[in-house]
Amino acid sequence: MLNEVEERGDLLVFAREGAMVQLDGKDSRTIVGADYLYLTGLVTGSHTVVVTAKGCSRVERIVKIAAGDRSVVRVPLQEAPADIRSPKGAEILEGLIERNGHYILAQRSDGDGVCI
Repeated sequence: MLNEVEERGDLLVFAREGAMVQLDGKDSRTIVGADYLYLTGLVTGSHTVVVTAKGCSRVERIVKIAAGDRSVVRVPLQEAPADIRSPKGAEILEGLIERNGHYILAQRSDGDGVCI
């Protein structure tokens, strides 16, 4: 049987400085002062890595962590389309407007907006 140290591995995530890295839906961490984040002592097996950054599209990767190994994932971030990065109150998609954290369907046949 493997000991505790051998049942764990490490992960090196390369992405732009300032990006937020989330592992398995928990523990968001920001990449500061470099273009990588080094996570140690991870349980072996598959993990979901989500990387986000202001003005960029969200990227999700599945990585496998092996006992006693260091896995590496490179996450190139792409600029989000302009319609997704629109300023507050601007039209996001045709007929859809964001106001105070809610999305409002601005045009309907009955003339009413709907919050979604």
